[in-house]
Amino acid sequence: MPAGTTLEETARVARQLAEKTFQQPEVVNVQTYAGTASPYNFNGLVRHYYLRRGSNVADIQVNLKPKGERSLASHEIAKRVRQSLLAIAREHQARIKVAEVPPGPPVLQTLVAEVYGPNREGREKLAARILDIFDHTTASSMPTGTSRIRNPNRAGMWIARKRR
Repeated sequence: MPAGTTLEETARVARQLAEKTFQQPEVVNVQTYAGTASPYNFNGLVRHYYLRRGSNVADIQVNLKPKGERSLASHEIAKRVRQSLLAIAREHQARIKVAEVPPGPPVLQTLVAEVYGPNREGREKLAARILDIFDHTTASSMPTGTSRIRNPNRAGMWIARKRR
């Protein structure tokens, strides 16, 4: 929405766009977020959408039927939805983007290994083995740089590697 648009107006237009999207037979549900970004997903992390805030921004998250329950691929549905929303966007001078969430973990790292188990010693032992595998993999696409994150409130940890 143009700069200076009120949060209420942005929410109203987002609802109109969501209602139009919901008319698509492949759509199971939609969620709108006005004034803030939608919850983290891989697309948002890659494009830094999670940093968006302001009275003139909104996200609409769309969930489709499973692949086996629809005849069109998600890309074809996205193209059709984009076309159906353009008139509403023009009417309100809104810029819209219809983007598919690419497959991948919702993290900033390229490769993540989550380690879970009943005790810390076992988790640490398995994590060390996984790190050893990472360190000794010679594929040119193997990420480098390691982060180990432990959450004391959960019986797990994850290991993330950043791409070279």
